[in-house]
Amino acid sequence: KTEEEARRGLGKEAEATSINKSLRAVQAVIAGLAAGHKHVPYKESKLTRLLSNSLGGNALTVLIATLSPSPKDFSETTNTLLYARAAKKILNKAAQNAEEALVESAIQNTRSSVTEQ
Repeated sequence: KTEEEARRGLGKEAEATSINKSLRAVQAVIAGLAAGHKHVPYKESKLTRLLSNSLGGNALTVLIATLSPSPKDFSETTNTLLYARAAKKILNKAAQNAEEALVESAIQNTRSSVTEQ
């Protein structure tokens, strides 16, 4: 056990269980967003709460799917591709935040007044 595992009382099985639980929560969020559901279960895990603005908020999001050509990884590769296909269906409407636009406008105004002097 690593020092962190000993401190938290987690072994490899408990850690794998925790990771799988978070991945299932992400999968549920992606499925909800792809299907256009009004309620999306972001609060199911810490990971989905952290990713909520990226997955369904005001952002452009990229998902990189890492695949393996090995026959022994066929099941995992198939699941990854299913994840990616569902994520591809998510449509976000990214727009510049109003606060950012105001700050940018103020910076431009300041620059203009400085160069005029």
